[in-house]
Amino acid sequence: MCVIIIKPANVVINEEKLRNCFKANSDGAGLAVNTENGILLRKGFMTEEEFIKAVRQFVTVEAPAILHCRIATHGAKDAGNTHPFIVHKDIEKLRQTEGLITDHLIMAHNGVFIRTLPAVGETVLSDTQEFIRKILYDKYVMNGIWTSESVKLLFKEFIGTNRVALMHPKKGILYFGNFEEEDGILYSNTSYITKVYKTTIYDRRFLHDSLPLFPNNTLYNTDNKSAYCSLCEEFSFDVKSLYGVDLCAECYKALNTVQEAQVVV
Repeated sequence: MCVIIIKPANVVINEEKLRNCFKANSDGAGLAVNTENGILLRKGFMTEEEFIKAVRQFVTVEAPAILHCRIATHGAKDAGNTHPFIVHKDIEKLRQTEGLITDHLIMAHNGVFIRTLPAVGETVLSDTQEFIRKILYDKYVMNGIWTSESVKLLFKEFIGTNRVALMHPKKGILYFGNFEEEDGILYSNTSYITKVYKTTIYDRRFLHDSLPLFPNNTLYNTDNKSAYCSLCEEFSFDVKSLYGVDLCAECYKALNTVQEAQVVV
């Protein structure tokens, strides 16, 4: 479910790994670069080549950057829902794709915010956008996350196994959750090395590293039971196993959209 790439200042980004990220998370991409004039935001790249071209044009060695490739689980699968997002309550600003320089906080997300899923019947906003509107945009959260250890702790508890990256024009980059590091670059999962996977009628969301593939390519589902969900870490009395991973009903529904798979290595 998406991948966040964090590039610190004075680190060279690997184009091949970026291509791997997009191939595994191909529902759109974007980037944010911290410049002297503010945060340069470019997003809505719906093809691999558009994304790579933008990276070559805007991401410099000297400047820190956050990049994101999306797999849609909720909300519209379009340019307006690509990350990173301006942290704002206004829907138009959240879905703004035109190139801009901003002094607003910027956020990218990897995972599913179960507690801020879109309302029933809502087909545009994603769980990430709802999280920004309902949680992060609150001034006490938005400011306290940089200055208060208590707010940071509460924020970490709320997001659970989700991964979040924030960029502030003056305060720099702050991230939460487990990230992989290679050659100075941080990745929110191993999408950057999953280029060996090719799918037929297999849902690309299963390329997420927390959902391993069985060698015989067969689904492994068990009867409902009580357990903690491996994705959102919430306890549920209605847990199913998918590829041996325990998922609550909401996470299972979000991920289990296809019932057959073939993997070529």
